[in-house]
Amino acid sequence: MKKITLKALQLSLCFLAIPFVGQVLDIESGSELYVQPGSYLYVSQGINVKAGGALTLDSNATLSASLLVQGATTGNITYLRNVPNANWHVLSAPVAGASIQGFIDDTDNAIAKNGSDLAGIGPYENTNASGERWAYVSASGNTGNFVNGKGYTFKRTASGVYNFTGTHASTTANTTIALVPGGSGAASATDNWYAVGNPYPAFLAVADILNVNVNAFDEAFKTLHVWNGTSYEIANLISDSPVKQILPGQAFLVKMKDASQTFLFNTFDRTHQTNQTGLTLNKGAKDNFIKIDLTLTSGANQRSTAIYYLNENATLGLDPGYDAGAYEEGTPSFTLATHLVENSKGINFAIQALPNTSLETTIVPLSVNALKGEVLDFSIQSKNLETGIDTYIEDKMVASFTKIDATNNFSVTLAKDTKGAGRFYLHTSSKSLSATDAVTASSLHFYKTTNNTLKIVGLTNAENTTVTLFNVLGKQVFTESFVADSNQTIALPSSLATGVYIAKVNQNTAQLTKKIIID
Repeated sequence: MKKITLKALQLSLCFLAIPFVGQVLDIESGSELYVQPGSYLYVSQGINVKAGGALTLDSNATLSASLLVQGATTGNITYLRNVPNANWHVLSAPVAGASIQGFIDDTDNAIAKNGSDLAGIGPYENTNASGERWAYVSASGNTGNFVNGKGYTFKRTASGVYNFTGTHASTTANTTIALVPGGSGAASATDNWYAVGNPYPAFLAVADILNVNVNAFDEAFKTLHVWNGTSYEIANLISDSPVKQILPGQAFLVKMKDASQTFLFNTFDRTHQTNQTGLTLNKGAKDNFIKIDLTLTSGANQRSTAIYYLNENATLGLDPGYDAGAYEEGTPSFTLATHLVENSKGINFAIQALPNTSLETTIVPLSVNALKGEVLDFSIQSKNLETGIDTYIEDKMVASFTKIDATNNFSVTLAKDTKGAGRFYLHTSSKSLSATDAVTASSLHFYKTTNNTLKIVGLTNAENTTVTLFNVLGKQVFTESFVADSNQTIALPSSLATGVYIAKVNQNTAQLTKKIIID
């Protein structure tokens, strides 16, 4: 076996590849190998960092170093993870065996502290109460290490670099994280969010991470939610956010289909990334898709949602990996999202993919949470929208359509709280729309929230409405009439047997019939 030995030497690398089979890199005591931000070190066999030797990989605000080694690595390596400000950042250790207490005690890490009690480091505990799911560790007395592949929130007192020192994760076995519900509350079957992160000192492509975990995600959330220091960016198969590669030390939130899943990082997916390249859009050409960005502002609060009109392979229902369910902790008081155009189950989506073949007949339900008295301002930006196609916001509460574009916003003062979908809708049309164009059936949706609760959205306000339930033999088993709000919750009889039912909603001339299952 051949060896390349660095002895009593300091060497700063831009790029170095040691590709020949059998080559081992020895870093002797007194030697240091430093890999600059944006550079990489590739070794086809192994690395042996002797006691007193050093292998350091660096990053800055825009570039990150990579270590690509195929064989075993012995001894410690150091990764310097840059953060550009003193905000909270969601990160993972790009090395194994890094001591949490040692990390806190390293003054170069400048960990923020709450007096002498808590440190600015915390794992995500998904059974804790809303607002308390980042569970901060004690400032002293910690005995464990960072879990390789697990995400934590970190806060410094100022911008700078975090010093992660430990061993390289296995290069022959994948890194697998058992996702176990954690925190002080009971495990929830509906809140399977977890913080995970890149365990390697190299890059991982978003598409590769999604592909190897495709069967573990919740179908509506096949997405990585990456915190950028101020908000979550969506990384999935159509997102045009800057997040195409997960850099060393970057963590993110994921929602799994249940509480018994594992999350996999494939060691063979490690790569070096010098440029941020886009993902291939399998449902539409990368540069030609139609995109609408809708933003809702109220005072200092601002939220956004995106709609992509791709080719005919996209559907009006759920497109896993393309539609991206929104991360929400509890019930936020201020939100903007969309619901699926067809077969909605009441899930808020941060990104929705739709076919471009039905642009003028597609009405997108907007999900808005805001409080009475707030002034809501809707603004819009579009890309590749055909000349002659305009966008409108429909407000069912006052039966109005308002044209909205890059220079004209839509504003409304809420006379009462608005919660979820049912009041506001986005239309795209080549003709001018007015209140006479309201078609209740096109925007009417209903779905079960529990076996004994039916939620109806998209109703015309203050109109007489009837909901009727039939069993599969056609026998009426329930009916209720009411004066509609824009959305309505109906309590179903607890005596209903399990099985398939037909629900029918009638409001004036509009009618919607749908199958529901009581289980």
